Amino acid sequence: YAVEVRNAGWLDEGLVALLAEHRAALVISDYFTMPGLAGVRQRLDPLTTDFAYVRFLGARKPMDALIARKKEQGSRREFDQLLVDRTEEMRRSIPDLKWLTERAGRLMVYFNNHFASKAVVNAVMIKGQLGEPVTGTYPKAFVERYPETASIVSTEMAPELALE
Repeated sequence: YAVEVRNAGWLDEGLVALLAEHRAALVISDYFTMPGLAGVRQRLDPLTTDFAYVRFLGARKPMDALIARKKEQGSRREFDQLLVDRTEEMRRSIPDLKWLTERAGRLMVYFNNHFASKAVVNAVMIKGQLGEPVTGTYPKAFVERYPETASIVSTEMAPELALE
């Protein structure tokens, strides 16, 4: 189990103790009302069980405004491209994410489309920045559209999987 709070006033030792007692994870959210992983680490030890859970949510209102502007310009799709470059923001979180991984052994990182407008691309990028393998074969169109993923994903099917 995991519990996410979106009011920073709830982040205290009492909540951490309660979650640890029930072996539930504290979800660390990158949300405008929350201090983020680095800020949480300064307040308390966020590890309450044998896994860590981090959510990159972004700010809904500014992203909705960007999407509305995109629609005004004739786009029919909402989350089909990166609207905000958050590469540096993700890069700054790497030391804290590695710290969590070393302590917990298992780290789950989730992205909402409101973080930068394309959750799957953000997930690929953070795995690459963490030095984790990104498995699977991606369409060449994926890399063409998101060139920042070119050094992270494979567009070639493994020979043993290819149909003859």
